[in-house]
Amino acid sequence: MRTNSERVALGVFVKNLIPGTYKTRLAADAGPDKTEKIYRKLLEITGRISATFPGEVSVFFNKQLPNEGESQYFSTHRFFIQKGKDLGEKMHTGFDLLLRTHQKAIVIGSDCPVLKSTHLSEAVRALDRCDLVLGPAEDGGYYLIGMKKAHRFLFEDIEWSSPTVLEDTLQIAKNENLNFHLLETLYDVDRLADWERYREQQSSTINLP
Repeated sequence: MRTNSERVALGVFVKNLIPGTYKTRLAADAGPDKTEKIYRKLLEITGRISATFPGEVSVFFNKQLPNEGESQYFSTHRFFIQKGKDLGEKMHTGFDLLLRTHQKAIVIGSDCPVLKSTHLSEAVRALDRCDLVLGPAEDGGYYLIGMKKAHRFLFEDIEWSSPTVLEDTLQIAKNENLNFHLLETLYDVDRLADWERYREQQSSTINLP
């Protein structure tokens, strides 16, 4: 009999620390050195949250398997390379892999430092009664998506990084008669102002770049 931890998987989508290929909007504001420091902190925060997940955790890197400096932030040893021509295809491929061996799967990125383990727990519970769970982001996208089937159509005809990603995804879900659950709306760190907002909220925390 499967335990609860064997039934659910978490996929974490991150970028390799190759200069000029990650957090480009942030780099335009903060410069390359500070951007690297911030992104490393985001990876650390994401790794800490993913370590609380009650199921199996897999990390998908965008360019290549991680080196020691990149893998150090995650307690798992399951590392994969994202496969696909765009973000939608990469996420679908990730879900397809995770759902081959698990009944439920959740995917997050590494841009949401205010994500908490309670959000992950709520997403897992919601999938007991829903086909789809989404964590809305303030910029119109989503910071989390969870499913029990790897629905390719949820990732097609989406203009990624646009303010209508969540709206368009929900419309597709409605058209396909999927019932869904929405988590609390949170914000991603895309620009320096987003990071400064996080720093102000964590005023008692030291060593934030």
